[in-house]
Amino acid sequence: MTASITSNVTIPTQSTWDRFCNYIANVINKIWNWIKSFFTSQQTSSTLNTRTVSFNTTNPSSTGTSSFPSNRVPEECKVPEECEFVQLEDNDPKRNNAIAKVSKNIQKQCGSTPSSGHVGIQSFDLDSTSPELKEACQTVQLFLDKDPAGRERKKDSATTRNILGFFDCLAMQITIALNNNWDPYPPTQTMIPFDMLYLAMPNVRGKLKKELYRKNINHLLNNMFEAAKARGYTHMVIPALGGGAFTKGLSLDDRKEARRQVAQELIQLAPLNIKIFICIPNSTDLYTIYREKLSRQPNKKIKLKWNADAPIFAQHLKNIDPSRHVAFVNAGCLFSIGNRYFIRCASKAIDENCLRRANPTTQSLAYIINGGKNHPAGMSNWVCDVMGGQVTLL
Repeated sequence: MTASITSNVTIPTQSTWDRFCNYIANVINKIWNWIKSFFTSQQTSSTLNTRTVSFNTTNPSSTGTSSFPSNRVPEECKVPEECEFVQLEDNDPKRNNAIAKVSKNIQKQCGSTPSSGHVGIQSFDLDSTSPELKEACQTVQLFLDKDPAGRERKKDSATTRNILGFFDCLAMQITIALNNNWDPYPPTQTMIPFDMLYLAMPNVRGKLKKELYRKNINHLLNNMFEAAKARGYTHMVIPALGGGAFTKGLSLDDRKEARRQVAQELIQLAPLNIKIFICIPNSTDLYTIYREKLSRQPNKKIKLKWNADAPIFAQHLKNIDPSRHVAFVNAGCLFSIGNRYFIRCASKAIDENCLRRANPTTQSLAYIINGGKNHPAGMSNWVCDVMGGQVTLL
């Protein structure tokens, strides 16, 4: 026997307006579901099948980032995978092991060990060094600012000096020994020395004095490019300047303004005959700034490189064509090259990590250069007479 259920409920008929509203609601719901499905599939695809590049959408020093698949990075901005920046953990054993070897390498080549109180060699005899280190010393060139006030090297203490004046530059040879993952390059791969052009960015605190900052940046970058011309560079690899520790004491708006001023002066002063690669970190802010400034100077040979490990990329450019005169621009502090690169500190700093990944000759060369900071006759005499290098007035 089959039961029959009869409903006495009357279903009201819908008006034209009600049917229209339901139709619109269904369309919106379908669009929303499609959007969620699209971004979910993109995230899954990038995790499983592609490398990703992280772009910091706010402050580059903050931890919040959003990731986009590498195949959405503009083709001209990409670098080979082996030149991409790899962020290691603070206590990564490979980096710690590399740092532990720095002091041993310097001790072996220079006969003295660096310490927090002595970041540079105390006494040096060029003739007693190895042929490789002696040759590297003789390639060092100190570029002095034409203004005597800019060459002043005294710090707060009368007994503490810097290796550079405010607008000086220093060129030295460098060879990278560890790749972007901090692993040694294969023994069969020949690593060819290239130049590191060292300069000191203005360290600003409090309120940004825009016109003074622009004037100082213009002065410094103009000297940098004059030094580049004197060294005969054909290719320059420059990390995006204007951020990091040198502006961390500013407000967010002032930091952005400082970056804009650096980008404008850098692009405006760049020579037409040098190919320049600006390495952009995980910051859409910096990318937007440099892209906008570049659009006004279309004739400049400048390319932006996403997430590029600057010294690794410079080594790559030199290795694939040894005839190139390649320079990596290292913006550090006035105090010393690499600061305290031989101890565990500044784990994310380009300056320190560049030397930590360099070969023993480069590490020892920086230690010798830093020894000139307290030389009684001055840094110029140290470079020229003690190291056998050159001193040039800009």
